[in-house]
Amino acid sequence: MSNLKLKHTPQSFEAAKAVLGDRDSMTIGHNTRLVRNSDTEIVATYHGNPIVSYHKDGVDATWAGWATQTTTNRLNMLAPGAFRIQQRSANLNGQSVDSYAWHRVG
Repeated sequence: MSNLKLKHTPQSFEAAKAVLGDRDSMTIGHNTRLVRNSDTEIVATYHGNPIVSYHKDGVDATWAGWATQTTTNRLNMLAPGAFRIQQRSANLNGQSVDSYAWHRVG
C-alpha cells in the first residue's frame, strides 16, 4: 500500500465520529491517526502533529509548519478546501497562508 493512501477520509465531525465508532483512536494510514479528544472534538494527526480538527461546528486545518507535499496530500484527503504547496509556501483556496496557523475550512 502506498503511504499516500488512507483507509478512511472523513471530512466532517460526524464522518470522523462514524469512522472511530466507540474507539478513542485508530490508524487510518501511514503515520496518520484519528484521535478523539473529547465528545466535541476529533483530530487527525500526521507524524503525531494535529493537522485537522473536526468539531461539531466546523473543521480547522493546519500544515503544523510542515509545508510538504505529503502533508498537503493528507489535508486534501481529510479536510474540505484546496490545499497546495507552491515554492515551499502553503496555499489554501488560492491564497497564501501561514503553514503554522489553524485555518477554518469547513
